[in-house]
Amino acid sequence: GIGPGLLEKFRNYLTASSSKPPDQPQGSSTQDGIDLNIASTDELQTLPGIGKSIAQRIVDDRDQNGPFASVDDLARINGIGQAKVDGLKGTAFVSSSTSNKKQEDGGGKKSRLQEQSDVDIPARKTLLAKYQGRPVVRICSWNLERFSSEKAANVGVREVVCCTILKNSVDIVVIQELADTSALQKICDELNNPSLPEVQKCSKQYHGPGLWKCATSQAAGRMYMGNEFNGFLWDSSKDISLRSSSLLEKSKKTGKSPFVRRPFLGFFKVQKFDFVAVSVHLKATGLHNEDKDRLLAELARLPDLMEAIHDHLVGEEDILLLGDFNLEPGDGGFQSLADLGYHHILPADIPTNISPSNLGGSRSYDNIWMANRTYKTAYTQRFGAIREQLTHEKIPDGWSWGGTVSDHVPVWGEVYVDRDLDRGSKVSVSGIAIDGSSSTH
Repeated sequence: GIGPGLLEKFRNYLTASSSKPPDQPQGSSTQDGIDLNIASTDELQTLPGIGKSIAQRIVDDRDQNGPFASVDDLARINGIGQAKVDGLKGTAFVSSSTSNKKQEDGGGKKSRLQEQSDVDIPARKTLLAKYQGRPVVRICSWNLERFSSEKAANVGVREVVCCTILKNSVDIVVIQELADTSALQKICDELNNPSLPEVQKCSKQYHGPGLWKCATSQAAGRMYMGNEFNGFLWDSSKDISLRSSSLLEKSKKTGKSPFVRRPFLGFFKVQKFDFVAVSVHLKATGLHNEDKDRLLAELARLPDLMEAIHDHLVGEEDILLLGDFNLEPGDGGFQSLADLGYHHILPADIPTNISPSNLGGSRSYDNIWMANRTYKTAYTQRFGAIREQLTHEKIPDGWSWGGTVSDHVPVWGEVYVDRDLDRGSKVSVSGIAIDGSSSTH
């Protein structure tokens, strides 16, 4: 019953994917073994002859000296001789995509993630916006709801995501609920080389030529029918760099994480200002609040996470905790975080959920919490929840069209970047873990 005429009528509303199933990466393990440039200490210990201490030395060496160019580079690590290197060549490997890509810190430090960069795009330089005569960076958090490569291939989805970023002068996007490690790259590619007419228009009108880069974590945990990943997206043409990034490590004592989905940490530098961005997606309460106790247990560990970061990055006072907290900021579960000196910037009366039938929203689950120093000395007091133009006629809504790109809206805050008042000097966020039970604050 579907002829050429009817097919042509629906052509712009349909997307197709190959019969090959989407990427379902399992950390750094593949049929060829363990990728030395993205493997965690736990994964490295599955290699023959590699115990806990040597696995940690491999990770430390990688963070200090950059990605391994070949398995033979392991010989430079104390405790690994040439015989052991030769024995690892059948079970360990270095992928070309990781060995040729380094983080932007000058020393080429590599975090435990898969990073996508735009090596074929010429260098570009654009200026940050200013507020009250001072340069600022606008940071956004967005739960993109099961954001897979297939979802990113939908032209309506790409248009909404890219134009929302460009129209609202967002410089850094912290993203939750990625469904695979390739989805974010499709947004990065569209921002750098727009193929959609509306994105081309937005790029010229609101932003100009940028140089967007992105980084996707290893699997942070599970979500519906697959793994969940976190991501960072930033415009490097504005003198923004991601110096290091890593998932929160599992407890060294228990081998477990206190979070269903492990937070993703990134150390950013923007002009003179550096800070740590912590992306979280906390446990949902459930339809009838049956899981609220588990959510409150995760909230109780956030102060421990913040203190672990402070202890690891001695002197670093600028920390932003962003994401989907699945609870309104006025709830008593946040009191221990507030007692530690953290401030949420979106008030509880600003909804952050959205649907085609309720574009105004009703719940305030997404937010940005700032450390006391950041809030008092760098925060511009400007914030927002973006609700405009988040639907598109080519995004499905059940059996209809005109859906939203996500059931969450992006939320943003802004900080000055022309000075940095703390005395932190360490930039690596690898190796941060929480041990023991919740602290009392």
